[in-house]
Amino acid sequence: GGVSDDRGAVSAFDRSGGRSVWRQDKLAYRDPSRPLPLDSDIVVGDLEGYVHFLARESGAFVARFATDEGAIRAAPIRLPTGVLVQTLDGSLYALSP
Repeated sequence: GGVSDDRGAVSAFDRSGGRSVWRQDKLAYRDPSRPLPLDSDIVVGDLEGYVHFLARESGAFVARFATDEGAIRAAPIRLPTGVLVQTLDGSLYALSP
């Protein structure tokens, strides 16, 4: 699974042994939302209103989408063809990588 820590780094852990698989520090201090596993990606929003798609196996950036610059606090929600995110001001965005 994936988690974000108090500094904003996103990490993936092996489910069977709990060992760290990778850590993505480039989201540090961007206050990422709780990550959502989505097929081969992990999706997080941040305080500047960006939605980041990270490769589930490596943590590398796959895609990034800008919203209205409102912070994304809640975890993205899975849709049949992507994700739904809500910014702090209530705007909704349906995104697909």
